[in-house]
Amino acid sequence: MHNVDIIVICLVAVFAALTSVSVVNAQQTRRRLIQQRLAQLRRRIADLDDTTIAVQTLTLKPEIAAEIVAEQIDTLRGMMQLDQNSSSLGFSLANANQRLAQLRAPGNHYHLQRVLDSDAAVNRAQYQLGEAGRVIRKRHGSGHVNDEQMQSFIAELAWQNLMVAVVTLIAQGHKTTEAGDYLRAHAFYKKAQQIAMASQVNDERRHDVIRELSEILNGQRQTLSKVLMPETQLTATEIPLAKPVNS
Repeated sequence: MHNVDIIVICLVAVFAALTSVSVVNAQQTRRRLIQQRLAQLRRRIADLDDTTIAVQTLTLKPEIAAEIVAEQIDTLRGMMQLDQNSSSLGFSLANANQRLAQLRAPGNHYHLQRVLDSDAAVNRAQYQLGEAGRVIRKRHGSGHVNDEQMQSFIAELAWQNLMVAVVTLIAQGHKTTEAGDYLRAHAFYKKAQQIAMASQVNDERRHDVIRELSEILNGQRQTLSKVLMPETQLTATEIPLAKPVNS
């Protein structure tokens, strides 16, 4: 065998080895990128799940939660295209479809639970409501939600974003009123009213909240009317009247 032939064979062998290494590296890089993308999407699924739970307790429109679950389903389908052999994704998709069917079933009635135990919890709830709004706008952009639905959903989310803070403060005022600490109770009611007055939410109910809070501050009523605050656990006669405080 001539030296030239040996050199050619060696070069071919080296080229084949380099090509093989390059292919393996490309495959490993692709798998790594897919895993990174799947990890991001799993976090997104978890965030959407948290948002769905929040919306179910903070709003009166099950259709909003349904759209968030529908977004989960679209995300899961995209994940299955990246990982077609994942049985866990198929299981999650089946659960999400079942949850969506339940949310879209007629006769759903929500019970508002906007009374929270801390400022941090209120901030978290408001973040979740904001996230729900972002999902709704995204689905509107992709044609899944029409103009009328989006306006209705966004209005509901904006109203509850305001009321979760107002209702929590009023509940704190009720507790301190029951304890006889009328000065502190007055501060809670006043802060709730200030938040309602400063809000840019364009909803006629906001004026009712402001007016009824004035009546609470003046000792003319115990709590907000039930249509505005159905979470009140005590009946009106069980909540002492707040004593007016000069401010």
